[in-house]
Amino acid sequence: MEIKTTAKARYQALEAHRRPYLDRGRRNVKLCIPSLLPPEGYNGSTDLDEPYQSVGSTGHSHLASKLTMTLLPANSGFFKLQADIAELRKEGLDQAGITEIDSSLGESEQYIQTAMSSGTLRAKVTESLLHIFAVGSNFMHVTDPANVVLYRLDQYVVRRARKGRLLEFVLFEELDIEELTAEERAATDLTQHKGDQPLEMYTWGKLRDGKMEVHKEVNGKLIPGTEETFPEDECPYIALRFRSVDGEHYSRSLIDEVYGDLNALDGLSQALLEGSLMASKVIWLVNPGVTTKLEDLVQARNGSFIYGNAGEVQALQMQKHADFATAAQHMAKLEQRLAMAFLMSAAVQRDGERVTAEEIRTMARELEDGLGGLYSLLSQELQLPLVRIVMSLLKREKRLPQYPKHVVKPQIVTGIEALGRGHDADKLREFLSEIVQLPGAAERLNIGEIITRLATAGGVSTENLVRSDQEIAAERQKQMMEQAAMNVGQQVGPGLIQGAMAQAQAPAEPQAEPQAQPA
Repeated sequence: MEIKTTAKARYQALEAHRRPYLDRGRRNVKLCIPSLLPPEGYNGSTDLDEPYQSVGSTGHSHLASKLTMTLLPANSGFFKLQADIAELRKEGLDQAGITEIDSSLGESEQYIQTAMSSGTLRAKVTESLLHIFAVGSNFMHVTDPANVVLYRLDQYVVRRARKGRLLEFVLFEELDIEELTAEERAATDLTQHKGDQPLEMYTWGKLRDGKMEVHKEVNGKLIPGTEETFPEDECPYIALRFRSVDGEHYSRSLIDEVYGDLNALDGLSQALLEGSLMASKVIWLVNPGVTTKLEDLVQARNGSFIYGNAGEVQALQMQKHADFATAAQHMAKLEQRLAMAFLMSAAVQRDGERVTAEEIRTMARELEDGLGGLYSLLSQELQLPLVRIVMSLLKREKRLPQYPKHVVKPQIVTGIEALGRGHDADKLREFLSEIVQLPGAAERLNIGEIITRLATAGGVSTENLVRSDQEIAAERQKQMMEQAAMNVGQQVGPGLIQGAMAQAQAPAEPQAEPQAQPA
């Protein structure tokens, strides 16, 4: 028998599982962007910790922006709508009908892409990735691309199945009493509430029979009109994570994996800063029994002459140059390793005067492969849900045809899929660079197929861009006919050519029947 409880009580019951991830997240953000997950009791006047290095924040932001452009490219779509041909044939459609559906799918892709580009979705995805890299988890509520709300780890709790399926979530947020209508205030029993205090609102979602049931509560009471039910694959509440680990409700982060290097770099930066400040302080030591007058030294102008002994006055030095050099060398190595973890361009170029473009491209590809697991996870937990949510919204607004789910499905074409196509392109380029050196190789290569494969690897559509073999043959035949006509014209003269052309264009006269000869 299910025990009736409130969303607030459920939130407090699930907080214990979140505590270790929350503590690690607050520790991590101190080395990159402290405002991502501020300490408890934070307000605008709270002073946050300031790291002694900028590698954490710079690399962190760089990686989030780079991954956003991969997941949500600005110049092309990151998904395709694929129709199941077998299912369409079962519905009785012929080839003409299938072609018409394919054409309409292309138009639908443009509608969805335009809708996703018109709002603040890309900026919110970048912000969410910042949280994922530093804290490990983030929560996103997408009602439409122009209305995306993010929740920090200290503002929500989740419960997952052992294989990672989202079973339950509770969101916490504060709102002013003026945001509720009079009916909502009466239903939530706020007669004793003081207007200057924020309200605690909880959004509770539970998965039942393949559908996510969601409602909102204030003061332990249901807010009228907030009860909603969504199909599991179209739920606008998305729980994101950096790693998929069976049996864990939350995830560790990228900063967790490089925390040792980042913490060491921060400590060495602090030590070198403080040591450099002390070393830059100038103190003069004077022998107590000096014959040199200190007043003369203090009052002496630049380039002037005074009486004295140089050995009686000398500057105090720390004699720590070797120690500082050792620390600086170790910092350089730490920065190099962290640049590789954050996929920064400095990591792919070795020290040297002659670094080839192929060398840089190969190393960059190896670094990208390191995020293959993250690409795969985000394609299933971020990209696909976003497409399905926007498709559902456009269908409700009658801006998309009502495609059956089992017939038309979105397919992601960026991320891990883009990595695979990139490897195919690299292999094809290496093959061509080697094969063209062989005698007679050019005659055996199919240029049209090479162009098609390179375009496919780069995600470029060749429709109306590359001419087919039939179009090329027709163009060559036309050129041959024009050349033949020019050759004939040069031999017999332009007058005869014009006459022949006029005779060819004139309608043919009926030919008279031969008369019978008398016997």
